[in-house]
Amino acid sequence: MKVELENIENFFKYDLEIKKIMHSVDIPFDCDYKDEYVIGYADKLYDSLETFKYYLVKIINELKMGKDYSNYIDKIFKNYKKELSRCGMNFDKLTHFYTNNIGGMRESYIDDVNMNCYGYSIDKGYDGFFEAKTVNEMLHFLHHKITNNEKFYQNMPQLEQKNNSSSYPITLYGRENNIAKNIYDNFPLSLDVGYTDILSLKDKILLMIRDRGHALSIEINVRNNECDIKYFIPKVINHIMVNNLRGVRKVNENSRFTLGEFRTNIEQLDESLYEFIGKVPTDDDRYVGDTQDFEVGRNR
Repeated sequence: MKVELENIENFFKYDLEIKKIMHSVDIPFDCDYKDEYVIGYADKLYDSLETFKYYLVKIINELKMGKDYSNYIDKIFKNYKKELSRCGMNFDKLTHFYTNNIGGMRESYIDDVNMNCYGYSIDKGYDGFFEAKTVNEMLHFLHHKITNNEKFYQNMPQLEQKNNSSSYPITLYGRENNIAKNIYDNFPLSLDVGYTDILSLKDKILLMIRDRGHALSIEINVRNNECDIKYFIPKVINHIMVNNLRGVRKVNENSRFTLGEFRTNIEQLDESLYEFIGKVPTDDDRYVGDTQDFEVGRNR
């Protein structure tokens, strides 16, 4: 179990390293277009491909995601190198290469992952990794798969567990951490939620909460006295209620999912977190027709 926990933590470390390198080879806007500059940029792109592949293979191996993933990485990186070699010293082609193979993210791909990869989904057959076209898309899928898969939480070392007022377990996994422990200890038992998993890692805290937006996932990053809270709601049950959430990406009645983020300080973390969770709609809050009326949950 300890190795698996470390591997999850390693993923976020590798994720950060890939993003740093991705930023370092981003399309330069202050270049002088001289031959030596373009040659240097082409060399940086080539070297970055080796590093990206190294980290992605480590992620796949450490998380035991299977040979098909490794084969796909081998295949796509061979294509990257062929395409990069065809760019030569043409700066425009090199910048297009970066966008099309490294840093780009198609909105259609993001939507596809968000609609098909979420916690407690009935159909686990979806695997968008093999539809990814860029390094950034591969990384996005892996991050989404980890933070929205209840099995990753439940395979971690269990620290504590209690039941809420509806007899659903609230479970704390991972490493001993005072902030995560406080979230667990103070989690309101009367809050109308289903299975609640809290995973404490070295540098962040993950939560998955069933029956709020189907399976609400939350990622908390603590920096000094501030907490950045990112969330993903896979099912927009009531768009009016969702649009009132703090830091949300606005939706309409046809939206299937959304995400958002907000910041709070460490002293207000617990209160802000529970207040936010309590405002994410459940199935009992389903929007009715085109009126401004909506069903309100029995326990609200």
